Amino acid sequence: MAASSSSSGVRNSLIKKLDNFEAQLSSLEEHLKPLMDTDYEELMSKMTQLYQVLLILSALEQSELNVSLAFTTASLYWMFLKTQGTDVKTHKIKDEIDRVKSYMARIKKASEQEDAKTRKRDVVLNKDAAARIVKAHTTETTVQSSSKRKAEEAKQEKDEEEPKTTSGKQAKRCKKSA
Repeated sequence: MAASSSSSGVRNSLIKKLDNFEAQLSSLEEHLKPLMDTDYEELMSKMTQLYQVLLILSALEQSELNVSLAFTTASLYWMFLKTQGTDVKTHKIKDEIDRVKSYMARIKKASEQEDAKTRKRDVVLNKDAAARIVKAHTTETTVQSSSKRKAEEAKQEKDEEEPKTTSGKQAKRCKKSA
C-alpha cells in the first residue's frame, strides 16, 4: 500500500513537470512561429537589417547580443537533449553553457566599469569654466547694482540741491515745530 502511494506521488510529480515543460515549449513555439512562417527571401532581408543594426551598436552592446544568442542556442540544445533522455550533467553542452556564462560575467564586469567611468566623467568639474561663469555673473550684477546705486545717489544729490517747495499746510507745521 505504501509503495503504491509513493509511486502515485512520483507519477504526480512527473506529470506536473511534464505539464510545465509542455507549457514552456508551447510558449517557445509561439515566439518562434513568426520566424518559422517566414519565407527565405524575407528572412534574408530581415537578417540584412539585423546586420545593419549590429553595425550601429557599440562593441559592448554587440558582445551582449552575441553572448545572449549563444546562451539561447545552448539552452535550446540543452532542452532538446533533456527531452531525448540524455544525461546533460555529463554532456559537453554543460561545459558550453558554463563557458557562455563566464563570458556573460566578463561582459557584465566590463559594462559596470564603463558605467563607473561615465559617472566619474560626469562628476569632473571644469574649474576654469566655473570661474569664468562666476566672474561673468558677478561682474554683470556688480555693474548693474553699481549703476543703480549711482543713479540713486545722483537723484538724492539733485533733490538736496533743489529748493523744496512746500504746501501751505506743510509750511505751517514747520513753523509750529520751530
